[in-house]
Amino acid sequence: MKGTAPPRACGLNGFAPVLDISLAPLVLAHHGQKITLAVAVLCYLLAWLVVRSWRTSASPGAGGHAATSISL
Repeated sequence: MKGTAPPRACGLNGFAPVLDISLAPLVLAHHGQKITLAVAVLCYLLAWLVVRSWRTSASPGAGGHAATSISL
């Protein structure tokens, strides 16, 4: 289906809050609110870039693997 996220994106989406809830209080306690917010923005930007690279590598013309459907 066009426009759907690959399963690994769903895994990344599930893992990110676990990492966030663990690291945010530590970063906040040691570096303050401005640094914590900056780290959060950088993490979201990194996740966006990773998912964007997955989408471009999965397009049929870019040498990636196109989604296939199996009908029985």
